Amino acid sequence: MRDDFQTWVSGLRDRALQAQIKGALFDRVMATLHPLPEVLDKQTHQPETCLSLHDYMEITVSDDRIRTGRQKLRQYHALLMEIEARFGVDPEVIVAFWGLETGFGATRGHFPVIPALATLAHAGRRQAFFEGELIAALRIVQAGTIQLDAMLGSWAGAMGHGQFMPSSYLDFAVDFDGDGRSNIWGDDPTDALASIANYLSQQGWQKGQPWGGEVSLPDGFDHALTGLGRDRAVADWAALGVHPPCESVPRDTPAAILLPAGARGTALMVFHNFHTILRYNRAESYAVAIGHLADRLAGAPPFVRGFPAGQRLLSRDQLCEVQTRLTSLGFDSQGSDGFMGPNTASAIRRFQSAQGLVADGFADLPLLERLRRLDPKGGTAHDQTRELASGAASQNPYSGHKMEAPMTPEQIAKLPYRPCVGIMLAHADGRVFVGQRIDAPQLGTKTAWQMPQGGVEQGEDPRDAALRELWEETGVPADLVEVEARTDDWLPYDLPHDVAVVPAAFQGLGCGCEHRHRPPRVFCMALAGGRPAGRSYRALQARDLRPRG
Repeated sequence: MRDDFQTWVSGLRDRALQAQIKGALFDRVMATLHPLPEVLDKQTHQPETCLSLHDYMEITVSDDRIRTGRQKLRQYHALLMEIEARFGVDPEVIVAFWGLETGFGATRGHFPVIPALATLAHAGRRQAFFEGELIAALRIVQAGTIQLDAMLGSWAGAMGHGQFMPSSYLDFAVDFDGDGRSNIWGDDPTDALASIANYLSQQGWQKGQPWGGEVSLPDGFDHALTGLGRDRAVADWAALGVHPPCESVPRDTPAAILLPAGARGTALMVFHNFHTILRYNRAESYAVAIGHLADRLAGAPPFVRGFPAGQRLLSRDQLCEVQTRLTSLGFDSQGSDGFMGPNTASAIRRFQSAQGLVADGFADLPLLERLRRLDPKGGTAHDQTRELASGAASQNPYSGHKMEAPMTPEQIAKLPYRPCVGIMLAHADGRVFVGQRIDAPQLGTKTAWQMPQGGVEQGEDPRDAALRELWEETGVPADLVEVEARTDDWLPYDLPHDVAVVPAAFQGLGCGCEHRHRPPRVFCMALAGGRPAGRSYRALQARDLRPRG
C-alpha cells in the first residue's frame, strides 16, 4: 500500500499546485506522511445504528446535557451576547450545536487531520470529496493558522468544537477574539462558537424566529399532508385545525408538519430555521434534537407527547427491501438505496392510503412485514437480477424493458438507448460519485447512490443535482458511476480482468435510469469484486462478452 500511496501523492502534487498550494509546503507536509489504516477501518465498519427517535433523544437531549448546556450559557453569557449581536443567532442554538457536536468541547477528535484526509482521498469512499478537503486543509496550514501537529479532528477530518470540515473552516471560520487567526481547535471556544453562528447566519438563519415546535393534530387529520417539502402557510394549517406552536409566527409563514417517529409520536410544525439546521447535518433526527435542545436550554418543557419507546426501526438493508417491494407493488420509491427520503416517504404514504392505514410515511418493521405478506415473491433486486440473468425473466425489473436472457452482443447493439461504454475513473475501490436513483445495493454492492452533497437548487430534479455535482467535483462524464460489487458470479459472461464497465442495461442492470432531461443513456457499473484496487481498467466492448462455459 505504501508504494501505491506514494504514487498517488506524486499525482496529487500537480493538482495541489493548480489549487495554489506551494510546492515547498506540499513536499514538507506530505514527505513523511503515511496512510492510517485505522481511518479506513472506521469508514468501512461504521456501526449501523437503528436507534429509535425516543432513544436518540434520550441521549442527545439528556438531563445531563441540558444541565451542562445551561452552565455553559451562564459561563459564556457575555461572549454569546456579543456573538448574537453580530450574527443574529440565539445563544441557546449555538450552545446546542456545541453540545451535540463535541459535548461542549470535550470530544474534539484526536486524529491528525491531514493524514486522515490523505488516507480517505487515496483509498476510501468519496475520494474526490476528501481530496478537496485535503487541499483545503493544506491551504489552512499554508496560511499559518495552525501548526500541523495541532490540527486534530475526527477520523473523517471534522475539526474543532463545531466539527468543521476544512472547506467549511475556510468559508465560515471567524477570528472573533481578534488575535489574528480563527482558532477552532483550542480549549478557548470563542472563535469556534462565533464560527458556528457565522455558519448558520450565512446559511440563512432568521433571527428571532423559531425552528419549529410541537403541535396537536385534530381528529380526522389527513396525515398524508405531512412531510418536508409539503409547506402551507400557518394560516392554512390553522384552518385545518393545526395551530402554530407560538402565536408570534406571522400567519403567512410557510410551515410543514413533520412526524419524525410516525403518527404515534410528537407532531412538529417546522419553519425556515429547521431547514437551516439541516444544512449543518442532513438527518431530520439531528435537526429535531438541535431544536429541542436549544428550547430546553431556554427553559422550555419536554415534548408533551414524546416519541414511542421500543419502536422497531429498519436497517439499511431492510429499508432497501421496503423500497424494492413498494416499487414491485406499484408504489414507485424512485430507487432502492436504503436511505429514507421524500420519494420513499411519498411511496409509503400512497401504500398506506391504499391499505386503509394512517398515511404517516413512516418506515418500520410492521410496514416491512405487511409488504412481505402482500408480496411474498417480491424478493430483492438481487434476486430479480439473478432470475433475469438465468433466463427465467423476460423483463428488466427496474426499467420495464422487455428482454430475453442471456442477451447477445447483437441484441445489446439493438437496444433503444445507447449503453455508456466510455472511459471512466475506475479504481475498483467502491467509490460512488453521485446519488439518488440506482437500485444497486441488492446487486451485491456495499453502496449505491447518495443524495448530492451540494444540495438541490429550487425546482431542480434531484438527479440533475446529482449529475451536476458529479461533473463539478470530478470532471467525470455525468453518464458514468462506479460502485463496488462484492461478486460478479451472477453474470452469464466471462469478462477479461482489465474490463471495468458493464452496460447498465445488460442482463437487468438497467434500473430505469435513462435520464429524462438528457439524451437517453444508461448508467454503468464498475465490477470491483476480486480486482486489485488502484489500477486502471478499460471499457467494456461487445467482443468481451464471451458466454461462460
